[in-house]
Amino acid sequence: MSMTALLEPLMIVVMGGVVLLIVMAVLLPIIEINQLVQA
Repeated sequence: MSMTALLEPLMIVVMGGVVLLIVMAVLLPIIEINQLVQA
């Protein structure tokens, strides 16, 4: 098994993790603000 074949799934997982972190970083403050407004 070549390195590129091994790295491709790993890169997809890493990119997915980075995207997830960015989405969470954007959504969490919005959710907190919504809870503050409703309270």
